[in-house]
Amino acid sequence: MAVLAQLYTLILRLDPLARYCIGDDGPPCDAVRDGISQGQVLQVLAGAREHMARRTDAPPAWRVVDVRPEPMQSRNADIVGVRVASRQGPLSGVSVYFDRAPHSICHARTGADGVAACQLVDQHGDEHEHDHDAPVVVTFPGDMRGNEVLLPTTHVLRTPSFAPRRPFMPGGR
Repeated sequence: MAVLAQLYTLILRLDPLARYCIGDDGPPCDAVRDGISQGQVLQVLAGAREHMARRTDAPPAWRVVDVRPEPMQSRNADIVGVRVASRQGPLSGVSVYFDRAPHSICHARTGADGVAACQLVDQHGDEHEHDHDAPVVVTFPGDMRGNEVLLPTTHVLRTPSFAPRRPFMPGGR
């Protein structure tokens, strides 16, 4: 279980936009063709640890968190949202971080319905010089709750096709 915990930590530190393969005794995996997302790899590792933990007197339980896109009412590509839940239902009051390269970020806490939403803000103030179609990496940093660990994970949001490339600016700027 310690090896799985270490591997989980290592994978979490890698590129969330990359595709990953989990090796077995079969033919080599082509990450581009057969790969899965970082979030999916993390779920596989958590499942393997959970399977091992059932056979031992394990430390606190690992709980996989599901992060899903939440449709926003705005047509502004800078307004983003997700729904965060565990098997027990929506997670309330947890932090979620949103990041669009090169430097647009925002942070939100989930409500009672598990939804976290915010508006990405360009930290350098040059928002018109960047591609608003770039994917948004969502990070749930994890949480300790009693005798369980809500595992950190990532999810990649793609910009909806209806979203304008640039946010609306009054006065046509």
